Amino acid sequence: DTMPDGTVQNRTIGNLDTGTSTAQQFSYSVPCATADGTVLTNSATTTAKDRSGRAEQDTSNNTATASTTIHAPRLTLAKTATPTVNAGGAITYTLSYGNTGSSSAKNVVVTDTLPVDVYYSYPLDLGTGPKPSSVLYNADGTTTLIWYPSDVAAGGSSSIQYTARPSLLFLGGEQVTNSAAVTFGNSAACTFPAVKAAASSMITVLPPSRNPVSHGYWKTHPELRTTELLARTQATDQRYDGADGTTPNGALSNTEAQFVLDGPGTQPAVLRAQLLAVYLDLADRRINAATLLDSKLTTQLGLKNVRDAVRYAEATLALPFGPATAARYDNATRILDDIVTNRSPRY
Repeated sequence: DTMPDGTVQNRTIGNLDTGTSTAQQFSYSVPCATADGTVLTNSATTTAKDRSGRAEQDTSNNTATASTTIHAPRLTLAKTATPTVNAGGAITYTLSYGNTGSSSAKNVVVTDTLPVDVYYSYPLDLGTGPKPSSVLYNADGTTTLIWYPSDVAAGGSSSIQYTARPSLLFLGGEQVTNSAAVTFGNSAACTFPAVKAAASSMITVLPPSRNPVSHGYWKTHPELRTTELLARTQATDQRYDGADGTTPNGALSNTEAQFVLDGPGTQPAVLRAQLLAVYLDLADRRINAATLLDSKLTTQLGLKNVRDAVRYAEATLALPFGPATAARYDNATRILDDIVTNRSPRY
């Protein structure tokens, strides 16, 4: 018996009396890499001698073949993203997958990895769903979303739509690209290579209104801290989520923002509140990340724009406050105060 891969299995049956027959079963494990629709052919040949040891004279019916058509799942994946989006705004991602194969796809897993500084949380997801089964915030700053959809039958298809937000600190013209993948198997425990797709969005910035307002103004005007402004801020810095002692849930509330803005007049609370004011000015498009700064202190520290100043303040807050860092805290606070009072920005 010659297998589809060319290997041969031989068996000795023994004597076969006139008018009798026998059946032999051979098996072949179809490799998982065999493509859907492949036709595998197996051939068998018999040889025999008569009682006198002479070879069989008529061998015209001593060979037979049998064919089997292989059925396998074949998944496709397409991904789209909002082509352009303002910094802090919602990017809509759509993942479309389907099974063009002739058997069901089992153990389907869809993953989508967001790049650094693109934020996802369940409360801020404005998509039609389904929402991911799990969200992994990775050590390198990326975020992996995972879905476990049901089996995809032959000819079946489905889609996922969700939203994520790029940081307010992106500069106009920068791109964010994320990559998705779908893995799957079949009922025979085969696992097939992942199918991948990627999509990019261009970050745009609106011209700033050039009228940033101070920490005190945001503190006394809670009605201006809209849900959208708070969402843009949350996408940029998650330190304020749960600042009032509540459990962080992936969304910044007005109550949490008020708690920070009302904080005590001592460090590091002062710098945290001042940084929140800058975020709100960015979110309200009063300034943007590329807004140039010009002051003696920013020049001394090599901080060219608002993004540089914010990164400096974030790095400062990562340091414990004490005698060794007090001057840095004061510098960072003064730089942010010059921004929100419109003293150092140059438009």
